[in-house]
Amino acid sequence: MQTDLNELLTKAKDLLKDETTKISYETWIKNLEIESADNGNIVLSTSTAFKRDAIESRYHDLLVNTFNFITNKECSVSIIAKEEIADQTMDRTTSTYCWNGLQRNVKP
Repeated sequence: MQTDLNELLTKAKDLLKDETTKISYETWIKNLEIESADNGNIVLSTSTAFKRDAIESRYHDLLVNTFNFITNKECSVSIIAKEEIADQTMDRTTSTYCWNGLQRNVKP
């Protein structure tokens, strides 16, 4: 299963290289990782909330279109920040809420 996910991400990155500048690809796309792909719901991860927010605002539509093309299905793409997952694991007082299908953390 992980091999299939990695192949899916590799195909997406190959297409995205041609759709973005070298600097944009190296800065925002290259280090994305794939966490899951279930029923057309693609979950990608990046290291920080800053990167997640930048990728969402600049490349979300391009990512969705790329995964739609590769899978020949309607996909949704969510991006999570690994630092927030680590923070949430360490701080159980954090409450979560959903906004636009993306999980966010808020300290009470």
